[in-house]
Amino acid sequence: MMTSPPAFTDDRQYHVVKVQQGATAKIRCQATGDPAPTVTWYSPGRRVIPRSLGSGYYFERVVVVSDGTLEVRLAQKADTGNYTCRASNSAGEKSMVVGLEVQALNYGMSVFCAGE
Repeated sequence: MMTSPPAFTDDRQYHVVKVQQGATAKIRCQATGDPAPTVTWYSPGRRVIPRSLGSGYYFERVVVVSDGTLEVRLAQKADTGNYTCRASNSAGEKSMVVGLEVQALNYGMSVFCAGE
């Protein structure tokens, strides 16, 4: 039986995703291989990010959905950092790093001078 190690459909080793504060960031990580690889996401603090249970209701703000996509809901500045997607199977493993940049909302602050 032939096996093949994981390969990412997006083969960039590193890229950056920007999202507005309060929005949802969706970061895809699709890998091929034989047998089909398992995708695991790691936070900037190197903790495993949990998979959602598929119920449509989530207790966690940062989860991995069924297709391996990382979702950061209600993104906050503290979520900024490098997230690592690791695809692994019996033939090997491969990692990809994605930088998430959460941008603060700009409320268009204006300065008004009285008496002009």
